[in-house]
Amino acid sequence: MEYVKLWHNRLRPEFLIRELESQCQHPKAYPILTKYIEDEKENEQAREEACGALPWVATDENMSEVAKKVHEFSGKEPKKQFIRGCYLETLVRRPIAGTAASLLDMLSAQTDVEVRHQVARAIGFAGLDEKVEPQLFDKLKDPELRNDAALALILGGSEDTALRAVAAVRGVAPDDLAAQVEANADAAYAIAR
Repeated sequence: MEYVKLWHNRLRPEFLIRELESQCQHPKAYPILTKYIEDEKENEQAREEACGALPWVATDENMSEVAKKVHEFSGKEPKKQFIRGCYLETLVRRPIAGTAASLLDMLSAQTDVEVRHQVARAIGFAGLDEKVEPQLFDKLKDPELRNDAALALILGGSEDTALRAVAAVRGVAPDDLAAQVEANADAAYAIAR
């Protein structure tokens, strides 16, 4: 295939990535992109572009592998953190239901702040289930994890879940917050008339 020729000749990675993005769900491109992403000697910006293309060519099974790869690259070494962040961005761009529980352990105080933000987005976009939601509410109690846990709850939870998360962060009762939101919405509507 033309992709393989481009890959082996190492012609402009940006061109390869744009070409792959145009071929949605092309399983043969997945191993090429993952190999490129994990090659620490390649240009980081081009590798980030590869992570942006990966969700377009990956199948659901491939995306499950991406969720596992996030855990493989869990070291403190900056190059490993880059790869993990790159794969997390892939999960944010194409969320897969059921991956939230596997990412939850990465939402901890020991995890790098930037990685925590990406983990929170990936968890939220993947959607929350009955097991994950209470664990995220527990993480709201930790000041260091509060914002990321709230972000995941707001993005992935129901309207009620998001309201309870914001209320917990603000330190008010959910009913009081709902009344404040409704009053502000009424005032904004009256001004707009």
